[in-house]
Amino acid sequence: MTGVLVRPARPAELAVALRGVLGDDALRAGLGIAGRDRAVSRFDRARIADALTVVYGELVGEPAAEPAEEDDPEDRTPVGAAG
Repeated sequence: MTGVLVRPARPAELAVALRGVLGDDALRAGLGIAGRDRAVSRFDRARIADALTVVYGELVGEPAAEPAEEDDPEDRTPVGAAG
């Protein structure tokens, strides 16, 4: 779980959800870890480069290339990471 869902335009529900997250150290830590893992697995440099290549190709009228073979998310470098 990377977050808590609250229906739009329901400030009372939002307040309850926020109190729940703020009052639970383990939940906050878990959300942070899960959120980071999700971001690292979805937004690494190679994946962003592949997505941009497809977009740019569409803009100039080139057919989309086959997607790159999936690699291990642990071996990926997150976007914005030093290195």
